[in-house]
Amino acid sequence: MKGDRKRRLDQWIALLAGMVLLWAVSAPAASFDCNKARTTVEKMICANAELSKLDEEIQPLYQQANQRTADPVGFRAEQRQWLKLRDSCKDAGCVAQTYRSRLAALRSFLLAPKPCFRLLERKWPEVPSGHYPVCVDVLKSMNTLCGDIPLCEWKVSPSVPSLSLPQWEELDPKKYLKLIQHMYQTPRTLEAPEEQWTPIPSDVLRNIREGKVRLWRALIDVDQDGEKENVVKLRAHSCEDGYGTEFYAGSMVNVANASMNRLDLRYDGFSIAAMSLMLHDNRAFVIARNSDLEFSVEEPFSTKEGMDKGKISVCVFEYLKQ
Repeated sequence: MKGDRKRRLDQWIALLAGMVLLWAVSAPAASFDCNKARTTVEKMICANAELSKLDEEIQPLYQQANQRTADPVGFRAEQRQWLKLRDSCKDAGCVAQTYRSRLAALRSFLLAPKPCFRLLERKWPEVPSGHYPVCVDVLKSMNTLCGDIPLCEWKVSPSVPSLSLPQWEELDPKKYLKLIQHMYQTPRTLEAPEEQWTPIPSDVLRNIREGKVRLWRALIDVDQDGEKENVVKLRAHSCEDGYGTEFYAGSMVNVANASMNRLDLRYDGFSIAAMSLMLHDNRAFVIARNSDLEFSVEEPFSTKEGMDKGKISVCVFEYLKQ
């Protein structure tokens, strides 16, 4: 008798275990925890095997695309917009269609050529959000050029019309020795009388005599006050001398005074090493090298008052070795 009861109990346990296993296999399994589903669409996904499968399919593709994207900030903003669209659906058919569209977009993205540059995620609270478009457009330009990495001269793609380069006028460096000398002063001697300036470095002076130094000027309203300033760019060494590796060719970008014989000290905070200057919707930005694999777009030539507010870096880009 006891043996019969035990057999029947074992049979019930086996049957129950089988039912649990069958339920586990056939139950919808979304990429998120259905026990924490809150919205109508999330509950709809958890209750529908087809939607749960679509949700599971999208997760690994999203992760792959997120690792590959050249613009992580923009990519995640795009995903948030898609989630809003999905969550606005009123029925399962609408939800399924939004998933299929997103899956097709992600698969297409993963089949596209890999980017050459990535916009790094950096946060500068002092930089107005309105500057972000310049980062996106520079990224588009660099990834369009891709294999044509600038060594000495910065380039922009014609496919990004918001970007342009200044109209540089080339000057004879021999006629602007005082200005060049001032460009090489340290903070200690920058505001000192000329007789206390340190001389031009010997290798730069030799290159000037040999015609290897190049000096340009462009008239640009760098601080957006309605007045154009003398922006000068000096390249003291040629690319052939080994200063053109990766992105950097030893250029210096400054603002000179009206007489072009010394720097305009209202802008001395930007006596910097830079690749060049670039215009975005006619607003000037500095292109500066941070390392062999990084360059930045920086806030252009603020006055000392602007410098005190800390508005410098806008965005940083990383070169992705192929």
